[in-house]
This record gives sequence, C-alpha cells and structure tokens, in this order.
Amino acid sequence: MKILFLGDVVGISGCSKLMNNLMNEIKSKNIDFVIVNGENAASQGVGLTREICHDFFNCGVDVITTGNHVWDQKEIMEYIDKEDRLLRPKNLFEPAPGRGFNIYNTKNDIKIGVLNLMGNVFMKKCDDVFEVSEKFMKQFNLKKDYDLLVVDFHGEITSEKNAIGHYFDGKASLVVGTHTHIPTNDARILTGGTGYQTDAGMCGDYNSVIGMNAENSLNRFLKKNSVKHFPAIGDATWLVLAGLFIGKPFGIFIFGWVAAKPLKFGLPEGMTYADIFVLGSVAAIGFTVSLFVASVAFSPGDVQDAAKMGALLSFFAAVMSIILGYVFKIKKVQ
Repeated sequence: MKILFLGDVVGISGCSKLMNNLMNEIKSKNIDFVIVNGENAASQGVGLTREICHDFFNCGVDVITTGNHVWDQKEIMEYIDKEDRLLRPKNLFEPAPGRGFNIYNTKNDIKIGVLNLMGNVFMKKCDDVFEVSEKFMKQFNLKKDYDLLVVDFHGEITSEKNAIGHYFDGKASLVVGTHTHIPTNDARILTGGTGYQTDAGMCGDYNSVIGMNAENSLNRFLKKNSVKHFPAIGDATWLVLAGLFIGKPFGIFIFGWVAAKPLKFGLPEGMTYADIFVLGSVAAIGFTVSLFVASVAFSPGDVQDAAKMGALLSFFAAVMSIILGYVFKIKKVQ
C-alpha cells in the first residue's frame, strides 16, 4: 500500500505544479492513496475554494486536509458540509462545519482513516488537541475500525508535534506535521511502529518566504511599506502583464487605425479612435486564453507558474479601462 502525503499547497505555483504532475507521479510510482494539505491553495496564498478542491480531486487527490486558514475563503464553509473528502481540524471549537475525521475505502478494499488535528501553541484558539485525541482513541481503534490511520497535525512548534507523534505511536500508521512550510529531515519509524515526520514542508515556490513574495515579506520584517502577503511572482509575471496591458491596447488601436485609414474601411457610425483604444484596454483582461498560452509556451515549473500569475492579475485591466473611459469621455451611443 503506497500513500503519498503532500504538505501545504501554496498559491498558484503550488496548485499548477500539483495539477500538472500528480497524475504522472501516481502512475509511475503506483501510488494507491493521496492526501494533500490544501489550506493555502487559493491564489492569495490562504484558504481554498470549491473550484480548487474539484481540480485536486480530478487530478488524483483522495483527501484534502486543512488547518488554521481553512475558513479564509468563506465559500468553503458551505461546501465542506457536502464534501466528505475535505477535512478541517477535528479540535476546532464545536459546532463547526464539516468533519475532522473520516474513513475511506481504497480500490484495494483497504480502509484508511484520516485524522486532521491542529496544535494549540502559537495557533488560533481551539480545543485541547490532546484531550480531543484521547476521546478519539476511545472511540476508534487501529485494525478494528480501519486498516491504516494517517494523522495530519497542523502545528507551529516542533515539541508539540513530537509529543503528538509519541502519543499516536502504535495507534496510527503515520503522523506527519504541516503548517510551517519547511520540511524537516527527521522522517523515521517510532518505537511503536508509527511513521513520523515533524513537517512535510510545502508545495510552492521555494524562491520565496514560505511560499510568499520574498521582497514583501522582508519589508514586513523590516517594518517598511508592504502589502498583505501574496504568493511569489517572477519576471514572467511582468512580461505577461506588459503584453496584456501595453500590447493589447496599442495592438488593437494600431490595426484598427490601419483598417480605418490606409485600407479605407472606416469606423462604425458613432465610434472614435478613443473608443478603439479603450476597447483594447478591456481586451487586456486575459484569463482563459492567456492561461492556455502560458501552459503550452512554458514547461511546468516556476516560469510557467509566474506567467499564469500574470494572466490572473490582468483583471486590473478592468480598472484601467474604467479610468481611460473617464479620461477620454467615452459615452454610450444610443
């Protein structure tokens, strides 16, 4: 039985890497069951959405676990009640939407229990994780209720993670930590036979500060001007934005002028060249085609991820179009 566990997926770079490569990994390594912590998968780098969950499930993920950012995208609160493959920490204050534990039947008729817990030290307030764990162990037993038990412990400090590992030693098949986004070099089998790692790390841009833009993160530490954390971007992001924000408006304007003047097709009644330029700015909003071009133009990796970020940020072209509309005094033709 081969189980693949992936630590926190962060932003667009983490999502695209997962969706572009997971199916091949599953096939090439004969993986039977995939667990992914997805609490940072949204484009902002915090929370996750219904669409991301669907994408993960479609590319081979069997269970999505979460942590302290589980509710950061509010739409997930309704969705989690309907989707039993999406878990939240079991020791969140009740009543809370969703569930923190479930048993899944694999294609090999093996029952796998997945338990999602969150630490108490330096984390959002929640029920005592050891008390909740004790109640859980009184209700469920390895080999009796399930063949394997995997525990995702979402916590900040190593001592608390070590302690939960020893608590579940002999009672779980695997205890693995998430949350810090930094992998630890301590994967081992505990004395009771339980597999353990303090933190699995992250799926995201490693040329960053735990998946977030490095420059902005440094400014926050240095108490300089900064914005809310956002996933890492790169040179390809700015090139894509330049192509959309500059290339699209001027390209449409120039070819519109060529058609109207040298080719003598003229302009539609009531339309001006200013209208053409503003329409070109609206066309700079590029999601579907731009994302597709980025996927085929670049091999999967950081460059492709950064290019896709540029495509997603093109929604700011809507703001640019509105401003240009006021500047050029564009009016609706009756």
